[in-house]
Amino acid sequence: ALPGHEGYFTETFCRRSRYLQPFNGRRVDAIRDALREDFAASSLFPVLVTSLLEAADRVDSTTGVQMACLKQWAPRSHRPLELRAPALLPGHRHRAARRRARARLAPPRGRPRVSRPAL
Repeated sequence: ALPGHEGYFTETFCRRSRYLQPFNGRRVDAIRDALREDFAASSLFPVLVTSLLEAADRVDSTTGVQMACLKQWAPRSHRPLELRAPALLPGHRHRAARRRARARLAPPRGRPRVSRPAL
């Protein structure tokens, strides 16, 4: 296991709010840094980030409604962060695109694209 260290995540989501306990926040910071350094160009990067997000979700201290943090730590927040392999979709033709969703959508057949103000 990586030794944790204080960073942006710990400060923002553990000190300024009560999303995760600080000991888990330090682990998230360390794992985020390791993923960026070692896997940023790898096709495994999205899978590993998904694993980290799911791990944080299992030890958070929220009600599950729009990140409403609890005043007292939830019992699950005392558990250590644990990475697991996420469920993957079968197939090999999937790809990720870093664009706005609207830019990827084609207009319905026979209808011109309607311009809308930017969000």
